[in-house]
Amino acid sequence: MLNWLKIKPGKGTPETFFYLRVDDRLIHGQVVIGWGVGLDVNRLVLADDRLAASAAEREFYRQIIPETMGGTVVSLAEALELTGELRQPGRRAIVVVGRVEDAMRWVETGQHPDLLILGGLHSREGRERLTDYLYLTPQEIEQLREAAGRGVRVVCRDLPTSEGIDFLAALGQRPR
Repeated sequence: MLNWLKIKPGKGTPETFFYLRVDDRLIHGQVVIGWGVGLDVNRLVLADDRLAASAAEREFYRQIIPETMGGTVVSLAEALELTGELRQPGRRAIVVVGRVEDAMRWVETGQHPDLLILGGLHSREGRERLTDYLYLTPQEIEQLREAAGRGVRVVCRDLPTSEGIDFLAALGQRPR
C-alpha cells in the first residue's frame, strides 16, 4: 500500500502539506474536527464562487472554522492565487471545494496538491456509486483519471482515521 494512503493524525503527519478535498457538503464537523483538528491544520480554505460572493454566507462558513486554522472563504480564482502561500514550510493546509470540476482548476494550472482527497460526493441523478460516500458521474471519473494521469495523487477517503483507497484502484473494485 502507498504511504499517502496511510496518513494518520498526530505521529506520521507531514510537517508541511497542501491537500485539496472535494466534499459537496463543504465545511462541516467532519472536515473541521476530523481533518482540521486531527491533522493540526493551520490553514483551512473554502473555495466556492457562490459562497464567496455572499457576505452573509462567507461569514457563516468562516465562523465554523476555528481561528487557529486560519480559515477563509474565497472564490476559486482567489484560492488558486493562495497556492504559493499554502506551500510555505510549516503550512498544513486543506482547501475544500464542492465539485470535481473545481478541483480540476488546480490540475489544469499545474498547481497540484500533495493529495487530492475525494471525501464526500453523495448520490444524485447521473452519478454512479464508487464507495459508500462517493458517487461520481462518468465525466467526473474521466476528469479524475486525467488528474491521476498527470501525476496527481487521488485518494478516496472520508476521514483521516480511515484507510484511503487509491482512486484508480477503487474504479477496479466498484460494484457493477
